[in-house]
Amino acid sequence: MVIPVGVRRQLDREFSSVATRLSEEFRLSPDLAFELLESEVLPRMVSRRLSIDHLRTFLPTASRAGVSGARVYDAHIAEVARRNGAKTVVTGDRRHFTVLLRHGVRVLTATEFASEL
Repeated sequence: MVIPVGVRRQLDREFSSVATRLSEEFRLSPDLAFELLESEVLPRMVSRRLSIDHLRTFLPTASRAGVSGARVYDAHIAEVARRNGAKTVVTGDRRHFTVLLRHGVRVLTATEFASEL
């Protein structure tokens, strides 16, 4: 699993938030979510970032495409995922990552991803 460097610091909170609000059949208790994060998720992660050259082209390209507000954050995650060969992105809002579909990256909700496990 490839995670942008700045995002990894927030992953524990995001994972816990999502895992404990899934539909009832997949929802985890807070204790189980933390245990899963510590034992299964974090050990499999690698932090990545855009090179300075890619960042220099990403920001103006995103700006010209009208990406603004919180969408800049999602666009950055999508670009890091794409440039690092991600096969799947799991998100609470698929609309923010549909650009990845044309690059062959699957975009799933947490419920969809959990149902494949």
